[in-house]
Amino acid sequence: MQTAEAQIWDRARQIEQSRVEAQHVKMRESGKTSKINYNPEKVSKPWTWGNSAKHSLHNIDAGLVFSVSSFNFDLNDESFVDFLNRNFHLHMCRTRGSTYWNALNDHSFTKSDFLENKDFQFAQEYEGKRYKYGEGELLSLWKIFHFSKVFLQGAFDRFNDRNDEI
Repeated sequence: MQTAEAQIWDRARQIEQSRVEAQHVKMRESGKTSKINYNPEKVSKPWTWGNSAKHSLHNIDAGLVFSVSSFNFDLNDESFVDFLNRNFHLHMCRTRGSTYWNALNDHSFTKSDFLENKDFQFAQEYEGKRYKYGEGELLSLWKIFHFSKVFLQGAFDRFNDRNDEI
């Protein structure tokens, strides 16, 4: 399986190749010769997993983040959970065994599963009431959920790299 970073980088290279091809077409249509060359090695990695804000997934195009579709992280792996805890990222999984935790760990959990799940449609109870999220709010929560899955996959990829070095 490709790492999350590699999946995002592949999509970035596809976008750059399409941009170069579109430039060639535009130049040909105007009767000119295009000298632009597509070099996949010159496309920098848009995201690398890390602890600092400069590595934030929120700083890159959401389309690149949503291009990640393969996950194999395991929140039942105690050493991985300890790794997340040591790197201050365990909070993003919420409470162990919660609906959110289990949904993150279920790699077949889809956008429609998320949007249809009653636990995600309502905010936590406050003063005996639960606010129901509107459609736009729920889609924003889905985006956060998917970004979390991608970030966890990046962390798992890094965790496995470190284990391979030992």
